[in-house]
Amino acid sequence: MKNISTIQSMALFALLIALKVILSRITGISFGIVKITLGFIATGITGYLFGPLLGALAGGITDLLGFFCFPQGSYFIGYTLTSMITGFIYGLFLYGKKPTFIRILLTVTVESLICSLLLNTLWTSILFGKAFFALLPARLVKNILAIPLQSGILYLIFKYLIKHLSPYIKK
Repeated sequence: MKNISTIQSMALFALLIALKVILSRITGISFGIVKITLGFIATGITGYLFGPLLGALAGGITDLLGFFCFPQGSYFIGYTLTSMITGFIYGLFLYGKKPTFIRILLTVTVESLICSLLLNTLWTSILFGKAFFALLPARLVKNILAIPLQSGILYLIFKYLIKHLSPYIKK
């Protein structure tokens, strides 16, 4: 982002936060310990436009807003931390760089391994008192299927939106 202090930039940042809450909480599908959402779209765009620090901030805000607006179970700070790390990773890999398919695939893979597979499995294990390695197989299958799907969706979205986002991209 050229400058987060402009009204237009702040409005876009807030809009992406709201979009992530909606895509993560309302459009999500849960299969027991595995949840599939479209929130990664807003996270990817936020990281691309605003970088790792604001991506992490947006991740924390969206997790808190999502919990308070659409509570699903009890609050656990571990998921907020994971959401912040996810935003940081997307910003680190995409900010100021051309969103090629390989770059997006690498970003989604790193995020999936660290956040979705390891951290979220750990938090779920702690919350539900189940063995980490008992939860891992189902989450591993979900991530193996999700990585190429999320990468493809993000690539197509960036390919379409890049023309419209160009005024906001850091040169």
